[in-house]
Amino acid sequence: MLLLILPTTSSLEALQAYRTGLMHFRSGSPREAIALLERAVELDPQFCSAHRMLANVYVSLGDGQAARQNYAKCFELKDRRLTQEENFRAAATNHMNMTGNLEKATAVLVLYKQAYPRSTVASNLLGLVYLRMGRTEEALREFQRAIDLAVVPAAPDLNNASRTLMIMGRFGEAKKILDEWWQKGSLNSFQTTTRYTIAFIENDAATMERLAREIPADDTLWLGLQQQVAFFRGDSSKLVR
Repeated sequence: MLLLILPTTSSLEALQAYRTGLMHFRSGSPREAIALLERAVELDPQFCSAHRMLANVYVSLGDGQAARQNYAKCFELKDRRLTQEENFRAAATNHMNMTGNLEKATAVLVLYKQAYPRSTVASNLLGLVYLRMGRTEEALREFQRAIDLAVVPAAPDLNNASRTLMIMGRFGEAKKILDEWWQKGSLNSFQTTTRYTIAFIENDAATMERLAREIPADDTLWLGLQQQVAFFRGDSSKLVR
């Protein structure tokens, strides 16, 4: 029920690894997803959707170089033997993450939504483009639409909505989304940094300490956030030199 399309691959084993990796990512476990998605592209190097999803996972973990490599590979495979929806996704993510042409990304995603009106991916990607363009109200509507359409709640969609609410200063609503997910399990890296940022702004030391205990000390996004917090606090001892 998580996929609206059957990704194009000649390998059943690669498809199974992809679908399991996707479920891990959507449930908030990106690290667990990496090995499965790497296995999928190892079994089928031409598996465009697996490359794109692997790039998304690397983005969530703060590894921009690995993400760009996989987005580039996905776009390279565009138009070869893919479904229309896969081509929409490949073109949109290429403009979003490689060329930086957000106007072209928007045009592709508007067509994508028209062709697949119940696609959570189309709405989520369009929301990300709007957010980068500073169109926060429109971004929030797209993220909420993705959440409403999802059969099973997805961590990336919920996190995008919460981050947008935080940018808009609607901290109470952002916290509600994250805390409801937190009560059901653990937060992923993006969710943790968003929740920690809100706690920092609100001077909520108890929540900051709890989050610090739960996240791996070597998490890339976490380390970056700690650098920012140290800067704002004027704690030069914790800044990377």
